[in-house]
Amino acid sequence: MARFELVLSIAKRSDNNELYTEEREYMCYCKDPRDIKEITETVNEIVHEEFEESIEGEVLFGSADIIINESTVLIMSYK
Repeated sequence: MARFELVLSIAKRSDNNELYTEEREYMCYCKDPRDIKEITETVNEIVHEEFEESIEGEVLFGSADIIINESTVLIMSYK
């Protein structure tokens, strides 16, 4: 099974209107690292879970960097 890294950066607003960022790193697995559809589905699931479980602050926007063999192959942004 192939793997890829995911660096998730999230910009949030706290209850007292302060802006701050969080960065999380994940090691993910896929059948084929050339299958962008499979990779984006995995990343979307993780991002969705992060948004659903976010209890500290309102999520404003962020980005997800997908890294395979130490090279960034895809950057996804969201808001």
